[in-house]
Amino acid sequence: MNKSTFMLDKSKDLMQNLLRHNAERMFYRHKMLTTMSINAPSKKIRG
Repeated sequence: MNKSTFMLDKSKDLMQNLLRHNAERMFYRHKMLTTMSINAPSKKIRG
């Protein structure tokens, strides 16, 4: 295996890890926002 393909593989792995991490963060934030928007109206009604 020559160096260039190894480097290419490495960067591909890095990119995929980055993408996965971003997706997880986006999903988590989206979940938080959804939970907040669900909770917010009920608080307003009771308050």
